[in-house]
Amino acid sequence: NNYKQYGSRLTGQPWKIIINKADLWLFLGPIFLAMAIRLIAARDAYPAPTDAGHFVGHGMAIANHLPNAWSAYWSQAMQAIAACAVTAGLDPGRSLQAFSIVAGVVVVACVQGMALILFRSHSAALAGGLLAAVAPGMVQYSVAGYSDMGFCALTLAATVCLLWAPQARRPWLFCVAAGLLMGAAAWFKALDASVMVVAMAMVCFIGEKPVQNLRRNTASLLAVLLAYSVGLVPLVNFTKSVSGHADLGTKISNLTVGDDWKDS
Repeated sequence: NNYKQYGSRLTGQPWKIIINKADLWLFLGPIFLAMAIRLIAARDAYPAPTDAGHFVGHGMAIANHLPNAWSAYWSQAMQAIAACAVTAGLDPGRSLQAFSIVAGVVVVACVQGMALILFRSHSAALAGGLLAAVAPGMVQYSVAGYSDMGFCALTLAATVCLLWAPQARRPWLFCVAAGLLMGAAAWFKALDASVMVVAMAMVCFIGEKPVQNLRRNTASLLAVLLAYSVGLVPLVNFTKSVSGHADLGTKISNLTVGDDWKDS
């Protein structure tokens, strides 16, 4: 009765969720609200504060083919976005801000997707989406041009894939998708992505009935890690070409074995 009240119906198979038109509007509502709030907030927000200023500076240097333009310290993905914006004749700061706004809205959609899968309730998805849409910290990071929202969007999208994998006909495909998304996330925040992907791999391995499903769980773990390496290996090679060290970035090596944050 509660599911019918919210316009939601579950079939006899508990993981199959039917979304009717009323449910669709409930799902889209927080997304439209999130976009509206972020567009309004962006009008008075400085588009490229603190870290984002480094992204803009390196992006302009890359677009103008200056020596030592790339930084192995700052987010490579954000540098590339800024460089593409300059090449296209756009304001790099505003372009980074626009990317963060879109990523922030994607985060809201992913939160709803996770709630829908976990609780199989459209009311829970609506509540989660509304909270993510209006949370002050989420709004702030969505209009600041930082790398965080891009990383969060990719990480939560990967999480949705992993949550959906157990009930999929080919779960390994969703595990591969999760690994590829995390590989892309590494170009935004490499250390964070590596920590997250290890946690995801462990969840795959110790997932549902680990003893009975040992072969399937092992395959899922390997699928996540191998797919992640598709994004990680080029990142390590890039860092080596820029800094001379094969690691996840000079920010991480400075933090662990060097003068942390020395260029900040």
